Amino acid sequence: MPTAVTPPFHSAYVPIFGMTIGGKGRHDACQTAPRSVAAAFCLVAGGRKRIGRPQAADQTLPQTTPVGPAPYPMYNNLLAGSMLAVSLAFVAVGLVVAILFLLSLQKCLNRVAPANRTMSPGLVWLNLVPLLNLGWVFYTVIQVAASVVKEGQARNLDVADGGKTLGLTYGILMLCSFIPLLGILCGLGSLVCWIMYWVKIAGISTKLAAPAAAAPAPAAPAA
Repeated sequence: MPTAVTPPFHSAYVPIFGMTIGGKGRHDACQTAPRSVAAAFCLVAGGRKRIGRPQAADQTLPQTTPVGPAPYPMYNNLLAGSMLAVSLAFVAVGLVVAILFLLSLQKCLNRVAPANRTMSPGLVWLNLVPLLNLGWVFYTVIQVAASVVKEGQARNLDVADGGKTLGLTYGILMLCSFIPLLGILCGLGSLVCWIMYWVKIAGISTKLAAPAAAAPAPAAPAA
């Protein structure tokens, strides 16, 4: 004897729950939901929140990039302040060393007799002017060398070329230090030549600080 087939719970009662909970206006939406027990409750809390089949608008959410302060603002500020402090320290040390170097040049020229000077001692400070010093350094080296050579000849002192070769080499390598890649080697060479030139000028200045040797007395005439 054939038995009556009872429809499954989810297929039999979806329309009922759709009509009962969501009202007549929700009946069609509940019928289109998946045939499962969970779909019977497609409208919850009076039909305000759907848990059935999601709509197309709910599937794509706009992706927004959060805009706000850095995750570690205090760390970033401390790092930037430290870098600025280190940079200022390097500039200050470089300025002090440059002043000491120019003082040596000025002292050397001051010990040259005015008649033998080819450059005023105060003009050496123009080497502190940015960009101008790139060319003025060559003028300073040439004129300081010419002045001390004249003074050495007048006093019968051995000053060689007055540091001209070292000074010009230092200036040329300093300009070449701006060349990419090659600039590192040129910068190191310029630093070495600059130190050697400074030592050379200091040695010449020490010689010029010594009093001039007295001229030998004429020999007494023979009786």
